Amino acid sequence: MTSRLRSTSPRPHLDSLDSYGLRLSIDWSIMEASLGCGANNHCATVAAHPLGALIAFYTGRECGPDQRVVVVLWDSARDVYIPIAALSSGTGNPVLWAEPDGTVGMLFSQFEGKNWWTHCRLWTMEFGPASDSWDNGIRSSIPVPFPANIGLVGRCPPIWSARGDGALLMPLYHERPAWGVLYRRRKPGGPWKWWATIGRHNDCLMQPAIWYDQGRYWALCRSTKPRELPWALMSSSDNARGRWGSIWASRWPNQHNSIVVIPDGDNTQVVWNEEHRRKLMIGPVHGPELGGVQLNPTAVPHASYPNWAWVGRDLHLVWTQGVGTRKIVHRIMKDFKKT
Repeated sequence: MTSRLRSTSPRPHLDSLDSYGLRLSIDWSIMEASLGCGANNHCATVAAHPLGALIAFYTGRECGPDQRVVVVLWDSARDVYIPIAALSSGTGNPVLWAEPDGTVGMLFSQFEGKNWWTHCRLWTMEFGPASDSWDNGIRSSIPVPFPANIGLVGRCPPIWSARGDGALLMPLYHERPAWGVLYRRRKPGGPWKWWATIGRHNDCLMQPAIWYDQGRYWALCRSTKPRELPWALMSSSDNARGRWGSIWASRWPNQHNSIVVIPDGDNTQVVWNEEHRRKLMIGPVHGPELGGVQLNPTAVPHASYPNWAWVGRDLHLVWTQGVGTRKIVHRIMKDFKKT
């Protein structure tokens, strides 16, 4: 499954941060901050870092010539946000994850030939732990191509293999037709290889969120046909390899919006949109099959596209807030982890 296609676009690079100042509005009584560069900010991701947490999102009109990924450090010691990197134009859909050595990996897309998600190539890069030799304290690597064909996109964070062998599983998806795939990296610094297929070409699912519970891997996916399938779609596998099992509808409403799962044993949570980009909901999973829905979940109006990370025992949530002007919200839920 390694791509034999050569990239026709220049390698993504870091741009000057001078013109990408962040507008911050912080209310630390609820541990929440609003981040933005201009009027259009979307698709945030977050990961633990030795200095606090890294947050990445793209700014600029979606699929426009000014769309690019921005990376920010939340410095936990000083309660401040520090701009770290702005990638070259045409980049988007970042996915962050924390490595055991304190490094943070990032997967992202770059448009190639046409500014649309079906015409993008995946890249990866790393942000290191603190370094006294760098002004911003974070060392970044040169982006390298991800070994997948054009048209694959990332959204939800990867998970570590339940076997405890250090392997990392990365969920990806195709937009059109919409179906999911899984890539595996056996060890840090090693190559990524195709590992599994989630759904088929006509299953109308995308952005799979995966987790492990009760001896199985589970996938909760966004439905691309809210009229015919107004529920988040599910699949499962005993080893996460090959072709996953059949697809079924959960009881979680899904109006073609991003959905994520926060694994935490009996305290596992789902974050979803009950209505199209109007209200973000967070509530617990009642069993891995999602057989029940909490009656009174926490709700956030005019919010969508959630993502999450554990930073110690604190849950860090990020999402897109607003309808016209869109900003990124970062909320910290202290001591949320139960297992």
